[in-house]
Amino acid sequence: QDPTSVGNLVYHDANANGHFDSGEGVDDVLVQVYRSGNVAGVSPPVAQGTTMSGGHYKFEGLAGGDYFIHLPSSNFEPN
Repeated sequence: QDPTSVGNLVYHDANANGHFDSGEGVDDVLVQVYRSGNVAGVSPPVAQGTTMSGGHYKFEGLAGGDYFIHLPSSNFEPN
């Protein structure tokens, strides 16, 4: 199978409208990629990185297959 990529956006929906509005992207959020069937926090992630440039992330060059994205709870602990 050809390599694949996955990516998108992490944002805080400040006005609770269910949509991304300009300025709501959150940088420095840890994002992990797991193979389907693995257990987040137990199995090692296939890839991980942090959001940047307004909350965006992208993982490229992944082997073909099924994956899921996990945002660890540590992202949501108070500073």
